[in-house]
Amino acid sequence: MCVQTLAQSNSGHSSTVWALSFNATGDKMVTCSDDLTLKIWGTDNGKMLSSDGFAPWSHLCTIAGYHDRTIFSVHWSRDNIIA
Repeated sequence: MCVQTLAQSNSGHSSTVWALSFNATGDKMVTCSDDLTLKIWGTDNGKMLSSDGFAPWSHLCTIAGYHDRTIFSVHWSRDNIIA
């Protein structure tokens, strides 16, 4: 079931998303894509539930300019570092 499409006003990925990873508390996630970017997303983790019972995700920042090839994998470490 699709709960939310992360494509907020040009802040979503422009190509295939290959992976995502959540931080330890589950209120942030990072996505990686064919578009050579990493995007950080955040939520209030249940504090502001929508009518369907899910917390909405919003775009926090984009990390770009560091890769010249598709990013297939991403991981959020226990130390709160994206690798």
